[in-house]
Amino acid sequence: MAIEDERLDRVKHGNQNWWYSPCEPSVDYITRALGIAIDEFDLLACNPDLDGCTAVKERKHMVVGHHMCHAASAFHQSTFDSAAILVSDGSGHALNVNAQITSVETISFGVAKGSDISLSPLEIGSKPTSSSNWKYLATNSLGHFYKAVTECTGFGPWGQGQLMGLASYGDQSLVDELKAFVLIPDDGGFRCQLYNGLGEWINSKLRSTSNHFTTKANIAAATQAIFEEALLSIVNRIHRETGEKNLCYSGGTALNVSANERLLREGPFANIFVPPAPGDDGLSIGAALYAYHRGKRWATAR
Repeated sequence: MAIEDERLDRVKHGNQNWWYSPCEPSVDYITRALGIAIDEFDLLACNPDLDGCTAVKERKHMVVGHHMCHAASAFHQSTFDSAAILVSDGSGHALNVNAQITSVETISFGVAKGSDISLSPLEIGSKPTSSSNWKYLATNSLGHFYKAVTECTGFGPWGQGQLMGLASYGDQSLVDELKAFVLIPDDGGFRCQLYNGLGEWINSKLRSTSNHFTTKANIAAATQAIFEEALLSIVNRIHRETGEKNLCYSGGTALNVSANERLLREGPFANIFVPPAPGDDGLSIGAALYAYHRGKRWATAR
């Protein structure tokens, strides 16, 4: 069983103060629905963001990395015996923290076979270290690049789907200008610095026109084009390095269905699987599946 807190507290996208009582509505709902007390579970699994959850921290539990949760959610729900893995989102958990900068996983890839998943960073981003670090946008992140443009064009923090839809009304006239803020390496990857004038460029375009719809549509089209170009470059690299015919793709950027269709049409993989909840709403499913399959492997080994 899986359910989001927003379905229970009726706050769209969840309570913004979730860290005070993470997952408590959903944990209470699930235990009551299943008729199983929290103490009766063999094992609890969570991603690092929920390591401090009241229902978890005083009990035996397994912490599964953010990107590994995405990977497990995709592969273990697919029908593939083996597959290449791509995880791309805003940012995952911290890899290194110092007083000024936090390094985070932004794009990861690997291979999955049977109950085993190997995952390595393809791109690592950074953002300022603070007590509210999750609010900052990470460098070298496809997800945060798309999010930055979404917010700067006035669609808010959850409007990426609107930007994707608007892209179909625009043209490619701003692609070259927008590309000045990103780098797509020839060998596959994505580099961006999101605090180096991107917002100012978007604002200048909107201030200099009386036709905001067309300008926003052209910005959206340019963003979508760059996003798809980078994604194709990344999957081509993953295919070269893994030699797999199947791809399991998860993380928030996998919600971009326009790009997914192009991956299937133009990309090197014969089959692509995206799980039903590829964003962070699927992390708990991934953590549970990872723990379950690891437990099966250990039981067989014993």
